[in-house]
Amino acid sequence: MTTNIFGYSFFLPEICFFLLPFVAPLSIKTLNKNFSLIILTVLGVFLGYLSAINGGSEQVMNNFLAGTDFYATLLVFLFFPLKKENIKFLLKPTVFLISIISLEIILYSFGFLSYEKDLDGNANYSGFSRISTTIGAATGTAVAYFFMTLILFCLIPKKIKKIFLLSAFIVMGITLTRSVIIANIILAFFIFKRDKNIWLSKEKKFLRYIGIIAVLVGLAVTVNKLGIVDNLFTRSTGLEVSNSDISNGRFDRWESTFKVVKEFPVLGTGANYITKHKRSRYTKVDSKNLFSPHNTFLLILMERGIVGFFIFLFIIIQLVRFISWKKNRGILKIGLILSLIIFMNTEIVILFSESTGLFLILWSLIRIESEVSSVGNLKKC
Repeated sequence: MTTNIFGYSFFLPEICFFLLPFVAPLSIKTLNKNFSLIILTVLGVFLGYLSAINGGSEQVMNNFLAGTDFYATLLVFLFFPLKKENIKFLLKPTVFLISIISLEIILYSFGFLSYEKDLDGNANYSGFSRISTTIGAATGTAVAYFFMTLILFCLIPKKIKKIFLLSAFIVMGITLTRSVIIANIILAFFIFKRDKNIWLSKEKKFLRYIGIIAVLVGLAVTVNKLGIVDNLFTRSTGLEVSNSDISNGRFDRWESTFKVVKEFPVLGTGANYITKHKRSRYTKVDSKNLFSPHNTFLLILMERGIVGFFIFLFIIIQLVRFISWKKNRGILKIGLILSLIIFMNTEIVILFSESTGLFLILWSLIRIESEVSSVGNLKKC
């Protein structure tokens, strides 16, 4: 759904996000310490081009714009002075996430994961050309959210970490459009706040406030163009600006999801129930990818029913309890897994079902709880 950047103001906050590297203190030492991340940035640009190579120069441009979150966030990560121990800790989950994405690329490239390659009219959307959607949009979103969450956990004051994680997760779950845009705004707000440990020159302080104004203006224009205020009181599936469906079919997808939920309310349909055979019955959306409501909460309600939905809420409540602990590393692991599972379920629904993701989250919670219990027992001794 990526459209021309001059006709779609939703990309304005992403453009403003590029100001962050210039606001943060730059140093040659910082670049040397983060050499591996520079390689990842170059790799991301290369993959964005590789994924769109069959679509011509216009498709390359569109995919680059769709993945702006990914590149901008990596730039912030490169230039912002994180502690060495934080960088070491972030390396392992980063490698894990990159490995998963690489696996997707390989499987897509050889056509193993093209659900609709046998459908009429979608022959050009399978195999190698199918990577463009994954790398350009879905992967960029997931990686951006992942990096932003971890960076914030290392930088922002402890008092507001819980508030941000809750806000970011709720925004991530209700994906009316690219939820990471709002996460970008939140990230920019806290990074622009004064950090007593970091000295900024007058020029960089000036750029800081210019950046804040630019982000707020971009957000205001976006809200106005999307008609969010009007839609708080009136529902419409036909919002169009320059012949672009602003809702990107979300309203129709959610309506179709509720139809399925009514038929299987208690235990749900099971994972990946909506296939090419069922889509024509339930949904009006002519989507080329496997049907997904693009809403984590609705997806779990549809596939696991009311029972699974309450189990999921219980796990989230437990996660909130652990956020207040001092074991930040364990919380970061949970954040990684949660972001990864939400990404896979709302964007592509391929490698894992949400039940696998919930199991991994529970496993991490149990590990952290056992660690804390053992520490408490040692103190008593």
